[in-house]
Amino acid sequence: MIQNLHLILLSVVLPIVLLALMVKLTKSEKGVYSSTISMYVLATILSLVPVALNGFTSTYYDGSFLSANYIGVFDFQVNIITYPIAITVLVLSMLTAYYSYPYMTGRLRAEGRETKTELSIFYFLLFMFTLSIYASILSTNLLEFYLFLEISLITSFILVNNYGYNDKRKVSLIYLVWTHVGAVLFLVGSLILGIYAATFDVYSGYASLKNIAQYIPSSVLAWSFYLIMIGLLVKSASFGFHLWLPYAYAEAPTPVSMAMSALFTGIAPYAIFRFVIPVFPSMFASFSKYLALWAAVSMIYGGLNALYESDFRRFLSYSSISQMGYLLLAVSTNSIYGYVGLLLHYISHAFGKELLFGSSGSMMLSLDGARDMRKMGGFSKVMPITANMALIGFFSISGMPPTIGFWSELFILRGAVDAFWEMGEFGATVLALIFIGFSLTIAYSFYNYKRVFHGPYLNEKRDVRENMTIVLSLIIVSLLAILMFIIAPAYSNALITFIGGVSAQ
Repeated sequence: MIQNLHLILLSVVLPIVLLALMVKLTKSEKGVYSSTISMYVLATILSLVPVALNGFTSTYYDGSFLSANYIGVFDFQVNIITYPIAITVLVLSMLTAYYSYPYMTGRLRAEGRETKTELSIFYFLLFMFTLSIYASILSTNLLEFYLFLEISLITSFILVNNYGYNDKRKVSLIYLVWTHVGAVLFLVGSLILGIYAATFDVYSGYASLKNIAQYIPSSVLAWSFYLIMIGLLVKSASFGFHLWLPYAYAEAPTPVSMAMSALFTGIAPYAIFRFVIPVFPSMFASFSKYLALWAAVSMIYGGLNALYESDFRRFLSYSSISQMGYLLLAVSTNSIYGYVGLLLHYISHAFGKELLFGSSGSMMLSLDGARDMRKMGGFSKVMPITANMALIGFFSISGMPPTIGFWSELFILRGAVDAFWEMGEFGATVLALIFIGFSLTIAYSFYNYKRVFHGPYLNEKRDVRENMTIVLSLIIVSLLAILMFIIAPAYSNALITFIGGVSAQ
C-alpha cells in the first residue's frame, strides 16, 4: 500500500516544485534561505516514512515511476545500504544551505550583484544539485542513475560558472568536459549492455541485469564493463583522470565545494559497488587487484600533492583525490569488510570535507579571502571555533577517534589485508603502498593544520570575528561526526549481516 504513495519520488519532485514557486513568490533574501531549508526538511521527512514503516534492515521499493520496453523500470530502493548514504546527503546538504546564507549574501553584495535574484538562482541550483545526488543513490536502473547524475553535473557546472572564484569560466569548462567524458563512457557502456539485454534494470524484477548477465556473450560484457569502469574512474578523479578536480574544487564557491567534495565525487566508487559488482562479478574479481593498485597510487599521489600545496583550497582538493583512493581501495577488496569500509568512509569523508571546506570558507569570509598557507599562521588565536572544527575534520579523514573515520579505515584495512595478504609480492606491494597512503594522510593533515592554526599570527587583519551562522553549522556537523562514531559499530554489524545475506542468495 505504501508503495502506491511513491514517497521517495515525492521527496525528490515535490520539494523541487515547491521551492521553485517559493523563491519566485518570496520578496526577501531570508525568505529564499528559509524556503530552501524548509524544503530540505520536507525531503528528509518524506524519505524517513518508508524507513519508519518498513524497518531499517528490510528492502523497500518505492514503486515504478517510469516503465518502458527495452529500458525497464525506474524505481528507488531503500535499505540499510542505500538509505544511510542518502540521508547523509540530505542532512549535509541542509547544513550547507544554512552555511551558505551569510557566505553568499556577503559575496554577492561585495561583487555588486542583485542579491535576492542571484541568491534565488544559487539556492535553487544547489537544491537541484544535491537532490539529484540523493536520487542517484537510491536508483535501481543504469539509465536512471545516469540521468540523475547528469542533472547533478549540469547544475554544479552552472554553479561554478556563475559563482566561482578565479578563472571561473575556464575552470567550469574543464570540469564540464572531463566529467562529461566520464558520463558518456558510462552511458555508452550501459547502452551496449542494456540494448543487448533489452533492459537497464539492475535491481527491479527477475529479469534484471544482475540475474541475466551470465547469459550475455563475454565480448558484450567486456566492452560494457571497461567503458563503465573507465567512466566511473573519471568521475572519481582517480590518478590519471584527476586533472579536473583541483581546479573545480578550489575555485567553486565554498558551499558548492562543500557539496561537491563531500557528496558528489564519492558517488563513483559507490556506483561500482552498487551496479558494477552485481552485474559483472567475475570480471570485477579479475580486475579488482589492478584497481587496488590504482587506488593506492591515487592515495599517494593525492597525499604528496596535498603535503606540498600552498593554497589551502587546492590542498583540500588534492586531499579529496587521496580520499577517493580510499574508497576505490575499499571496493577493490571485493569483500564484506571492504564494502562496509566503503559505506562508512563515504560518510566519514563527507563529514570531514564538509568541515574542512567549511572552515576554509569561514577563514576567507573573516580574513579577507585568506587561502595562501605561506601567509597563514596562528589563526586559532582569532578563530578558535573554526580551528577546532577543522581539527575534527582532519580527524575524520585521517581515521582518528572520536569520528566515524576511525571505523571506516579499520574496515578498509581489514578488507585489504584479507584480500591481498596471500598474493605474494603483488599483495605485499599493494599493502606497502596502502600504508604509505595512510601515513601521508596523517602527515599532510596535521602538518597543514599546524601551519595554518598555530604559531605566530601572520595576517594583517586584527579585528577578526567568526560568523556565528557559519560556525554553528560546522559545530552541528562535528557533533554528527562524533555521533556517527558511536553509532558505527552497531550499523557495521547490521551491514555485515545484510550484505552476507544478499551475497549468499
